Amino acid sequence: MKRTCAANRYSNHLPIPGAAEGVRVLPPLATAEQLAGVLQITPRTIHKWAADGTIPTAVRCGKVVRFHPPSVAKALGLDLPEFGTQPASQTTP
Repeated sequence: MKRTCAANRYSNHLPIPGAAEGVRVLPPLATAEQLAGVLQITPRTIHKWAADGTIPTAVRCGKVVRFHPPSVAKALGLDLPEFGTQPASQTTP
């Protein structure tokens, strides 16, 4: 199985309309790899945070765990456009 880095997976997300070039938004339910790519941490850290209650786990379907980015941002005290918590007009170029 070929592995790709989280940054490559993250590059497939949609740009935020009216935002600075290169700013992209996470999907409504993101994987640990996608969140890790934005936060520049490992997916293992995302799973540890979910296990200890630091961040909420949104959906679990078999082995796949998905996270709701705005809920994760709120739990971590972040206000980033990538998480969909900040309107595009407030982003800085």
